[in-house]
Amino acid sequence: MECRKLEITLVSANDLPDIRRLGLMKVYAKVHLMKGSESKTSKKTPVDREGDINPKWNFPVKYTLRESTVKQPGVYVVVKLYCERTLGDKTIGEAVNIPVKSLFDKGLKAEQIISYVVAGTPNGRLNILYSFANDLPDIRSLSLMKVYVKVSLKGSESKTSQKTPVDKHGDVNPRWNFPIQYTLSESTVQQAGVNVVVKLYCRRTLGDKLIGEVNIPVKSLFDKGLKAEKIMSYGVAGTPNGRLNILYCFGERFWVEKSSGWKKTALGVGFLVLVGGALILLGGEDDESDDVKVNSRDVHHGDEEEDDDDVVFYDAR
Repeated sequence: MECRKLEITLVSANDLPDIRRLGLMKVYAKVHLMKGSESKTSKKTPVDREGDINPKWNFPVKYTLRESTVKQPGVYVVVKLYCERTLGDKTIGEAVNIPVKSLFDKGLKAEQIISYVVAGTPNGRLNILYSFANDLPDIRSLSLMKVYVKVSLKGSESKTSQKTPVDKHGDVNPRWNFPIQYTLSESTVQQAGVNVVVKLYCRRTLGDKLIGEVNIPVKSLFDKGLKAEKIMSYGVAGTPNGRLNILYCFGERFWVEKSSGWKKTALGVGFLVLVGGALILLGGEDDESDDVKVNSRDVHHGDEEEDDDDVVFYDAR
């Protein structure tokens, strides 16, 4: 049976009507998958207690659907907004009905936030992201895959390795939101053959196993611009459908005085021009040289607990 995974992220809402009048509104959303009058798989976001009429959640909801269901009219993701109150929660406006087929027809993922009108409100909007099945192959067969990444910079004299945390919940759709910083010489940034190499691994008791690999030329990123305006997706070599999603940015140039141990000739006498950069992996021997320096930072990984995706198989009619 051919299936697709659908992930809807409830990002935020804005300009909701203030139905409390006293104090801040405390807003949450309930999400249902509906076919006709039949409702399945209810999910609830955390309550935003600070955003008032502009709540934020960044809450992902996952579904596994038959291929025929994804392409079938009449299947909706239904989102209802509520204001939490002591004497009973109250709905805000009417439900937002999002046809699953309309999302699939737009493409496999949202390149930017999609906004929907909250009917029954003067100006209310609901903002979401979505993606369909960027599935890595399931190489465990039993239980969830626990996936992490090793990142190296290859093609210069330096061999720099960094490792993300292990995602223990995402299975074939792991998330890290893990930033890695590099400081590169100007010549290295514009040099062909210098690649960021990302290798994906599955954590296993009897030995971790390589899932696949992505090679990203540094020059190609620099040629695209100083920063990614939207998420960039790369095919994972060695997998049928796997994708790796990243963001990147290049910082400003700066000059660093060369120490006596540096061997290469810099662009200025006694100085080296460096460019700061950051690569963020969303949802592969250390040897120092003058080409590159690496620095990792503490990372915020969002909520520690995340519900498993709902498996929903609708028969096409």
